[in-house]
Order: sequence, then C-alpha cells, then structure tokens
Amino acid sequence: MPKALGMEWHDGVRRTLATAPAAIHQALLDELEGQLGLQGKTIHNPPGYLHALIRRHACGTLDLAMADKVAAERTQRARHEQALLKARQEAEQPRPAGAQDAQKAEPSPAVIEERRKLLTLRLEIAGKGRAA
Repeated sequence: MPKALGMEWHDGVRRTLATAPAAIHQALLDELEGQLGLQGKTIHNPPGYLHALIRRHACGTLDLAMADKVAAERTQRARHEQALLKARQEAEQPRPAGAQDAQKAEPSPAVIEERRKLLTLRLEIAGKGRAA
C-alpha cells in the first residue's frame, strides 16, 4: 500500500484493486503512491481514483504518469538496503587468519637483512658527518 494512504482507505483500495487484472496491480499502486505524493494534489477518494484507472485500462487509454518513477525509486531503495546489509554482514565477520593487515605482518628474512644494511649505512654516514 502507498505510504501516504490513510489506513481507512486500505480495505477499499484492496477491493477495488481486486477488480483489476493482476498484471497491473503494482503499477496501479505505484501510480496512486506517486499521485498522493504530489504537492498540491489531493485525492479525496483513492478507491474511486483507482476505479477510474482500471476503467481506462479496460478501454485501452490508461496512461500512468508516476508509476515508472515510483517503481524505479523502490528498486533503488531495495538495492541500497541490500548493499548496506551486505556491508554490515562483512564488517561483522571475523577476518581469516591469512588476511592480516600488511602493517601487522612480519617482514621476511630478506627484508630484515636489507633493513639492517640500511641502518649500518646510515650510521656510517652520520659518523662521517660528525668527524668532519
């Protein structure tokens, strides 16, 4: 049901919607939601509005102005919620032992040896600077 639709209209909208082909139910609800959300527009009788849309569909003159936009927004919200859920789940899972940060990993023996050589060179250079 459209978010802006008052609870008092839900039963009437369901009954009216039941008279339409099932293939267009969601499009009709999307159109109703879009129209209810328009600033400055008031639909005083939502079941009657849906009934008019259903009659237009039967005549082949149905033109839904807001349904595609509402459906696209719903799809985008669902994708965003899925991405958030996936990110939360990944953040909560412990990391495997082999996936440690590079900063925490122990350097290899070759790296240790090269660092030792660099330190020796630095000390030699620093000692020559003081002797002069």
